[in-house]
Amino acid sequence: MGIFVILGIFTEFLSNMFSLIMDDVYFIPRESNVFIFKATEWNDGSGDWWVYGEDSNYYYMALGKNRYDKLLKGLENINFNMHNYETWGENKVEIKIE
Repeated sequence: MGIFVILGIFTEFLSNMFSLIMDDVYFIPRESNVFIFKATEWNDGSGDWWVYGEDSNYYYMALGKNRYDKLLKGLENINFNMHNYETWGENKVEIKIE
């Protein structure tokens, strides 16, 4: 029991596992994992999926089920806003999981 309290407090593990179990459109980017991926903005509609997220290395924006853009932290431009895709610039990379 203690390990789950520690994981829940210090990581994103419980939140990510709950979302993966409850919603079939929720996914974790393949560069990340359930322990460090953090959804920072959620869909406003009925689905329980992230729009923007981050981990220790990248910012992410969901483009649909199993499609997302990523931006390596440190490559942000001067006007960068994590929650405004238009400010991500040319360094973003689109990923499609087959």
